[in-house]
Amino acid sequence: MKAAWYDVRETDPFEVTQRVFAIGGAAEAPIVGRLQAIWSASRDAVLESFPKPPGLPKKQAAYLDFVDGIYQSDAYHSLSIEGYRVSPELVERVMSGAWDPAHHEADRQSRDALAARGYWQAFQKVKGTVSKVLAGENP
Repeated sequence: MKAAWYDVRETDPFEVTQRVFAIGGAAEAPIVGRLQAIWSASRDAVLESFPKPPGLPKKQAAYLDFVDGIYQSDAYHSLSIEGYRVSPELVERVMSGAWDPAHHEADRQSRDALAARGYWQAFQKVKGTVSKVLAGENP
């Protein structure tokens, strides 16, 4: 992002900070200050509406099994929303490892299969990170 001249900074909207708004010569668009003011005025009411955080699941293996169990449905719906034409069978082939672009021309040329494969790979990375967090590692 820095190479594209973007200065990305992570902020936590729930963190209480003191805001100083510059008058004249502000580097931000006026809407930024307006949104920050609205958030400052609404912050307490929003926090009161939120439920308490559930914390980490006590049965970590069962939680990861649950995540695996909803993958096929999640992948099908997510990829469909993004405009890919996938079927539960295609998602299953990719998930089971039956997807083989080295030996099947249709798998090599199908943009939908490639999207399903990318979704599977991203899912595995996220699941790996969740497993580390459940094991107590720093997120």
